[in-house]
Order: sequence, then C-alpha cells, then structure tokens
Amino acid sequence: MTREQRPNLGPAYPPQELGSYALLADGERGALVGPRGEICWLCAPRWHDDAVFAALVGGRGLYAVTPAEPFVPGGAYEEGSLIWRSRWVTRTGIVECRDALAFPGQTGRLVLLRRIVALDGPARVHVVLHPLPAYGQEPMREVRLGPAGQWQARLGQLALRWSGAGDARLTDGSSHGDQFTLDLVLPTGQRRDLVLELGTGLPQTPTVHPARAWAATERAWAWAVPGLRDTIAAREARQSYAVLRGLTGAEGGMVAAATTSLPDAGRLGARRTVRASAVRLLRRQARHQRLHLSPAHRAPPRGQRRPRHPGEVAGRQHPSVFLAAVPPAPPPAHPQPVPPIYQPEVAARAIVHAADHPRRKQYAVGASTFATVLANKLAPALLDHYLARTGFGSQQTDDPAPPDRTGNLWEPADGRSGHDYGAHGDFDDHAAAHSPVTALARHPAALAGGLLGAALGTAAVARSALRRQGGCRG
Repeated sequence: MTREQRPNLGPAYPPQELGSYALLADGERGALVGPRGEICWLCAPRWHDDAVFAALVGGRGLYAVTPAEPFVPGGAYEEGSLIWRSRWVTRTGIVECRDALAFPGQTGRLVLLRRIVALDGPARVHVVLHPLPAYGQEPMREVRLGPAGQWQARLGQLALRWSGAGDARLTDGSSHGDQFTLDLVLPTGQRRDLVLELGTGLPQTPTVHPARAWAATERAWAWAVPGLRDTIAAREARQSYAVLRGLTGAEGGMVAAATTSLPDAGRLGARRTVRASAVRLLRRQARHQRLHLSPAHRAPPRGQRRPRHPGEVAGRQHPSVFLAAVPPAPPPAHPQPVPPIYQPEVAARAIVHAADHPRRKQYAVGASTFATVLANKLAPALLDHYLARTGFGSQQTDDPAPPDRTGNLWEPADGRSGHDYGAHGDFDDHAAAHSPVTALARHPAALAGGLLGAALGTAAVARSALRRQGGCRG
C-alpha cells in the first residue's frame, strides 16, 4: 500500500485554554473536543487505560474535523446530554460537526460518533485521524481497508475500525507513524457520518449503523437525565446532571481528574509544561448516590489567550463552566442567614467604598468573613471539617418552617398581610447595623495600628503579671 508523504499536522492543533474544550463521556471513558474540532484526549477502552489521543498534554495522537477555510468557532451541548455540536462560520457558509460517545458506554468497546453537516453553503472540511497508543509512543499496526470500505488497524492490544471514510488516504506522519487524512466537500444540506470503534475483539462485533447509534444515544440521554422542571434553572441543572452522569460508570463510581501547569499562551515567549493526571475510575460504591435513584440515575448531580489555528478568524472565546446543580429543597426548619447577621446596609456601604477605592482587589464584610478567610489560611482542613458539621444547621433556626412559606429568590416575599419589608426581613431585630471589623478594614493603616497596639498592650499586661508573680514569690 502506497503512502503519501505529508507533514505531521499535530503542531496545527496546539493546546487551548481549558474552558475551550467540550467533554464527551459515556460513563466508561471521556474525550475532549477543542474549538477546531480536534479530539485531543481520549483513554481507551476505559478511563484508567492509556491514551490514544494525547495531544492535549504534549503527547501525540488526535482526531480532528476542521473547516478547510478561515472560520469563527462556536458550539453548544444539546440540552440534557453530552452530545456536542461544533459550529463554524466560514466565508461561504456554516459547517457543523455533531460529536458524541455512543451512550450508554460498554466497558470493553467505545463508539465515537461524528456527523459533519453543511448547514448553509458548501462545506469544505479536512479530517485527520492519528491514533497512537501508549500516549503516542506506539504507531498503528496492520492497517488495511476492508471490502466494505472500513479501515481496520491494531493499536497495541486494541482493535480499530473506522467507518464512513473509505475514501480517506493513509499518509506518512513522519516519525510518529501513519495517519488517515480525508478532504471532504459537502453540498448544502448534505452530511457525512464517521464512526470510530476502539476495543478488544472488534472483528467479532457487528458493524455500527450511524443512524441507529445516534437514535439510541439520544433516547438513552433523554431517559437518563430527569426533567428537573421544579428547579430554579432547569436547563443548567439538567446539563450539570448530564455531565455527572457521563462521569459515572456502571459500577456507580465517579471519575476524578486533576491538572497542573496548564499552558498559558498569553505570556508570550514563556515555555510552559503541561501535565495532567490520568483520569482514574473510583472503584467504590457511591452509597449516598444510590439511596433513591434507579440504576441509570445512581449518580445524582454532583468542564489565557490562545494560539489560533492557521485558518481561524480572531474571535472571543467564552469558556463554558458547568457547576453541579441540586434541586432546591426547603430546609426542615425556618431558614436564616449564617450568624452573625448584618443589616443589608453593612454590605451596601462596603460596596460603595469598594467602588470609590478601585485599587484594592478585595474587601471582606463581616466578622465571620474575616474569621473564615483567616482560618482557611491557617488551618483549611480544620475549617472544612467545622463547616461540614455546622454549615447546614447554622442556616436554620429552632422553629419549624411555615408550610406555605414562599421563596424570595426572584422577587421579595411580602408579609401575610401584604406588608412590604423592603430590604429587611424576619431577622431585623437580631441584625447588627454596623460591623467594626469591616469599618476597620476600610482603613488598613488604622487596623494595623490597632492590632499592634492590642498586641503591645497584651504583652505589657503579661509582663506586669509576671513581675507581680515574681515579687510575691520573693
């Protein structure tokens, strides 16, 4: 089989800021998709196995679907799922690539679905598939094109099958092994499905039908993620639930990841090392997640300036951050702010002062805030333990909550007779109108002098007591 001589395309996909990546996950493994359609991180066949796409952390291997002309990137998740739609606006139209790991995932086999669609105008797309096992240390072996137009290969102990790209070329990726390249031109409204399978024993498994796989994945996500319509922000809550469901394996354990020294291209000329821990599956039973959930819902809700692709038009990227959302359930007792309670004017005066003195980075309001900041610096583990034991109870009184109590998140809750409390409420009689600590914090010199004076006074008292004690003994 002849191979075209073509330079390696890895340098065209440098690492981006972490917020630019989208997560694809099926519970058994996860992949990261960049703004140019590059899947640059994927461990196969499971979370704790070696990566076959490791370009994100300075290794080798990626799977990219990128417009072949200048573009402005964008994208979004389909609501309540980890189906990601990359969308690029080019000079001639709009191109979309729909990406997902077939859901729910199988332990020994992954199916990566990619659907390229010419939404508006013709789509000219360049595809690169360069899988390299062992974090890019080993090349593909036994590459061949099957009679049904499917590429097959070996990746270490894994088998590879790539469908929908029978017209792809096998090119020489320099010293990093062979890679597949494909140049597509799709008329308006046309699409191309690419299906990548990785696992053990693929030759014995049936071929994946793209339309059926997409339909099954859509149904599975719709069934796995509840509606959460009674929450304050249903869409955000559902998306957070989907993320956590995608990170939860069939055994009920959730994966954990950590990253350090992420690349910072904003500091020109600086060489930054990228290191990331391998994502490991936590093999423990999440008992608190199994109490009231069906097997599919065993994991309740618990993602700088960058170098641009040569064809990418400058555009501002807004990182997407997904936080675990929990349905708002009223506490069993009457809610209250964490003591000590202050009048809202205390915070208002601090805000006005901060606006008048913009050079200072931050202000802490209230004695409890100062105490928390100080404890976090001196004994963070002890603070976490204390808050875990007292945080829930400190936000409630000893009185039961009225059954007909209304919420006041979006609008004030007036009294039963329609009385408007304004900015004040039930705890007006117990709230402090002033915060000496906050007032002193506005004048750091006076605060430092006061602390120094207090320290000197304490030392003088202690010295006097010691002298008196010594005189009594004499």
